[in-house]
Amino acid sequence: MGIWQLLNVSTHIFAGSLILLLGVGSLLTEKGSSRHKWFGRYFLWGYSVVLFSAIIGVMFFRSPPALAAVTLAATYGFVSGYRSLRMKHYGPGALDQSFALIALALCGYFMTVLHSGGSSSWPPAMGYSTISIVSTYALYDVSRVLWRKKWVKSVWPIDHGVKMVGAYFAAASAASGNILRDFQPWSQVMPSVIGTVITLWLVYRYIAKRRVIARLA
Repeated sequence: MGIWQLLNVSTHIFAGSLILLLGVGSLLTEKGSSRHKWFGRYFLWGYSVVLFSAIIGVMFFRSPPALAAVTLAATYGFVSGYRSLRMKHYGPGALDQSFALIALALCGYFMTVLHSGGSSSWPPAMGYSTISIVSTYALYDVSRVLWRKKWVKSVWPIDHGVKMVGAYFAAASAASGNILRDFQPWSQVMPSVIGTVITLWLVYRYIAKRRVIARLA
């Protein structure tokens, strides 16, 4: 491993460890509170460093398709979740549509690589689950322009929350898979399963809260 690759990997590991801690703080604090915003702000910066170093690794150093696919999942969930917060007043536009379509095209490419069996380092359980998650997010994002007003009125908070939780557990999945390599693919799949359960719980809570508000109105 050369000096530049070592520096990139070290930066990636340090920032990744940091966001795993910050992410827990963000998940456990009240949404919209000053503490939640504090954790979210530094999570944003730390995650940006993680993604940048991961993209550098994929582009300039030898990386298996599995790592590239996980990088796609983390990047898409993180950027789309951040965009949900930024565009909460006006809804998705052409930039968001383009981003979703590019993600779908890349999912198609990775599906071809997985189906061809060209990468022994890419377990099917991890490959198909990663592609499915990104594809589902991207297809949902493409559809939002058809119901933009409703999205702005009531959906953007859970949109933001679900995607940021997904981005966090994508990072946790990558970390677990690298640390517990002898237990792959389950060491890499289980964080995604846990993230899915938490996501469903968040959606349930949000829907229940909206129904209570509607009854009191």
